Order: sequence, then structure tokens, then C-alpha cells
Amino acid sequence: MKKSAYLFPIVLLLLNCIPGTVNILWGDSEEIRGTERISGKVLDIEGLPIQDIRVTLEYEKYAYTSTVISDKEGGWFFNNLHRGILRLTFEKNGYAPTILQFDLKLQEYHPKITVEMKKIEDLNLIKNWKENTGFKTELNKAADFFRDAKYEEALAVFLDLRDQYPSLYELGMNIGDCLTELQRYDEAIKEYEQVSDALMKNNKEGEGKSDLARLYASIGNIHMRRNNLADAGEYFKKSLELNGNDYKLAFEVAEILFLTGKPSEAISFYRKALTLKPDLTKAYIQLGYCLLDGGDVQGAMENFTKFIELEPDSTDSITLKELIHSLQ
Repeated sequence: MKKSAYLFPIVLLLLNCIPGTVNILWGDSEEIRGTERISGKVLDIEGLPIQDIRVTLEYEKYAYTSTVISDKEGGWFFNNLHRGILRLTFEKNGYAPTILQFDLKLQEYHPKITVEMKKIEDLNLIKNWKENTGFKTELNKAADFFRDAKYEEALAVFLDLRDQYPSLYELGMNIGDCLTELQRYDEAIKEYEQVSDALMKNNKEGEGKSDLARLYASIGNIHMRRNNLADAGEYFKKSLELNGNDYKLAFEVAEILFLTGKPSEAISFYRKALTLKPDLTKAYIQLGYCLLDGGDVQGAMENFTKFIELEPDSTDSITLKELIHSLQ
């Protein structure tokens, strides 16, 4: 998943806000006095309020600046504003500054704005985790445990890493994988869903698709283990929509549809799998049977013949030759 490449990101947004209330004294300039108000809250990435954030308001048109400090609830407010293009800067030591710019003319009456700010150490970790020797060492240790099927040990390390770096929600993928192998399926699904929610919240449109695809496939795998084929198929389809180049996933969806009595629906997924991997021999057999079920005898024989060409010495080829002979 793509992360910010900057230590101090600048965010420019055109905000669509909801009504709120504010109160602050302006200076002596009569030209910029008005009746508009804006207010809001400043939260961290966990959704908790941040106190003592310095909020600075500037106009594009007027040479005027005003500053307030967020309260213990993260609240801030400005009063007596004139409509126009505003720039709000949110700053505090230890946090990455955030800048919002918008035209107050385009907003609803008395807009209310919520701002999320990240700690600098969290951004440093996200940006430089490969250079963070301690973090990398622990991550590799957990990966080694997982490869050796020591899932309890791997889980303990991943959980400890998340306690140290709670902003790295991606660790939930690894935790979910460990819980899956330990057959703690409900807990695993909860982890995957939390990561999925975070991905959709923190990524711009079009980003994070491969991670979401992996999460959906992981949940589908759990449903497969539980023999919930219908639910598994739905999650595999969602995954395939995001990652259309996974032939294994396409084949898995086709197999589920075939096993649940939907051969006509399975056809397109077998064909997709074969487009991605033409030497996936088993798919030719399965596709042939699906086509035969739908009355396409010629199409079925063509796929059976293709399998025989690829695996002429297999026992399946003997059976298929007899089947083709009976269909002619």
C-alpha cells in the first residue's frame, strides 16, 4: 500500500462541511469583519482529541492572520468571518503539520471541520521502517516463525510490534494470518476487516487495491475452511475484481461455482484462469464439463482435446478419449 513519502505532508482539500458554531475576537480591520463562523476538532489517527494544536487562519485576499489553540476536546473555532478563500494551518510539536484551503463561499452555513493529524514518529516509521533495524529484526523473526509453522510464536511477535507501533495497521494482516492457521477464525476475520476499513479510510481512490484483494482472498479462504462455499465464492470474486491477474483465484472461484451447482457461471472464471495461465491443465477438463452441461458439445470436446495434448500420458486423458469418442 502506498504511504506518504513526506515527513511533513501538505494536504489541500475542498471541504464539504456541516453546520457548527464558533467564537473568536477579530482585529481592527473592518473590511474583513463578517458574520460567518467555522469550527471543528483535531483528532489523532486513533480518533482521540489532540489538545494545544495551534490553528492559524489566513485569507488569500486579505493580509490578516488569526490564531487559536485547540482545547482538551480538540475543539477550535473562529468567529466574525468574511466569505472568501481561507487557509487553515494546524501545527504542534511532534505532529506533522496539516494545511486545509477552501472557499468559504462554497460551504454550508457555519461549517464544522474535523482534521486528523499524525505523529512524526509514526510517519518516520512508515517512511523508514526498512532502515529501522530493531523493527526489521523483529519482523523477520516473526516471518521465520510463521514459515516454520510456529504460529503462536509468530503471533506473539506481531502483537508486540503492533503494541509498539499502533499506527501500522497493516500488521493486522499478519496477525490475521497467524490466527487463521491457529483456527481462530472469528478473530482472524475481525483483524482482516479492521485492516480493510483502515485501507479504505487512509488511501486515495485507486490505491491499496492489491492489499484489499489479499484481505478479501484471506477471508474467502477462512470460509473455504469452514466449508461455507457460497461466502467463500463472494469474497474470492471481490478479490478478483481488485486483482484480475491472479489465475489461482480465478480458478478457485470457478471451482466453487462448479461445486455449488453453478457450472454456467463457472465458465467465465475457468476461461479467465486459462487466459492468465494457458498450461493450467485441470481447468480444461473442468471447463469442458461445464460446457457439456450447457449443451456445447463441440466446445467441451475442444477443451478435452487440449488437455489430452498437454498431458497425453495421464489417466485422465484415457477417460477423456473415451468420452470424446462417445460424443462424436
